[in-house]
Amino acid sequence: ETAAELGYEVAQSNAAWLYMNKCPGDSCQVTAERAQEMALKWLRLASDNGNNEARRMVGDYLWYGSAADPPDIQGAIEQYRISAKGGDLQSAFNLAYTTYWGIGAANGARNLTEGIRIARNAYNIATKNGSPDMYPNLLMLVYLTTDWEVNEFIFQFRRHGAMYCWNAYNGLLDILLKAGGKKAKSFFERHVPEILLTFTLLNIIVIQSLCKMISRMLRRR
Repeated sequence: ETAAELGYEVAQSNAAWLYMNKCPGDSCQVTAERAQEMALKWLRLASDNGNNEARRMVGDYLWYGSAADPPDIQGAIEQYRISAKGGDLQSAFNLAYTTYWGIGAANGARNLTEGIRIARNAYNIATKNGSPDMYPNLLMLVYLTTDWEVNEFIFQFRRHGAMYCWNAYNGLLDILLKAGGKKAKSFFERHVPEILLTFTLLNIIVIQSLCKMISRMLRRR
C-alpha cells in the first residue's frame, strides 16, 4: 500500500484487488465492511489516475451498494458513462442497457435508439480490436434490436390495425414461397394466426431471454 499511497495507479489497482479478493482471510485481518471500504477507496484513486476498468468497478459498487451505503444508480451510470468514453467496453455494455430501458433517467423514459447506438458502437470497436468483449456486446445489440422490433410491431399494429398484420403476413409468405413452393403456401394460409403468434413469441421469449442470459454469463467471466 505504500506505493499506492504515493499515487502509483498500478499499485492502487493491485491494492483494490487484494481487498476485494483476499479480505477477510488469513493474510488480511480486516472485516468485510472495512475491506469493501478500502477497495472502493483504491478503485476511486485508480480511476482518478485514468484506469477505466477501476472506474467501472466503482460504478458496480455504486450500483449494488454496500454494507455502509445504499445503491446509487445515478452515480453508477455516470461512472459507466465516463469509463465507456474512455474505451471500456463492459461499461458501454452497461450503459447501453441502462439507456435503452431508461434506468436512472429523470422521467424513466426509455431511449431505444440511443441504447442500440451505444451497443452497436461498442460491438464495432470490440470487433475491430479483436476483443472478447465483442460477444456480450453483440448479444446485447441483438437483444435490444429485437426488443425494438417487437415494440415497433406493437406500435404499427396499434396505428394501422389488421392491415399491418396483413402486410407482415404477405412478406413472410413471399419468403416461404421462395423456400417451399405451393405446399408451403397452402400450409401457411391455413395457419396464419398460429404462425404470426409463434414468430412473436419467438422474438419475445427465445431471442431476448437467450441473449440476455448469455451476455450476463459472458460478462462474469
